[in-house]
Amino acid sequence: MVKAIYLLDTNIISEGAKISSNPKIAEKLDLFAPYCRISTISWYEIQKGIKRLPDGKKKDFLKAYAQEQIADIFDFLPFSKECADIQSDMYARLEAAGKTAPYQDSQIAATALANNLILVTRNVNDFEGITSLFPLKIENWFE
Repeated sequence: MVKAIYLLDTNIISEGAKISSNPKIAEKLDLFAPYCRISTISWYEIQKGIKRLPDGKKKDFLKAYAQEQIADIFDFLPFSKECADIQSDMYARLEAAGKTAPYQDSQIAATALANNLILVTRNVNDFEGITSLFPLKIENWFE
């Protein structure tokens, strides 16, 4: 297995399912897919979104996309005890600084930190509080 460099946020892995997807994401994934991993938290977010849809063509398309373009291609990183330790520290330090972080985003950030990976996301602002207190590295492939 190739050494991982990147942890892809949910908005990156779901981009290809859009009708007008950003071509920069496809280009980056073509180059770096072997070096990318997915958090089980992002998989949860994708599956939750699909399962909330009514039965039909859109749901069938997204189920197939999730399997063929995500699950069959990328390795998944679990939310481990180390991740939980980092996330709990994150919450305590952010709270002491008068800041908050969304629960699932902080889980994804903790997974990136625990595995020493660069988090790739479009939502850089969602992680500003975390990056102000932790050495989380972020790239925005939409730019």
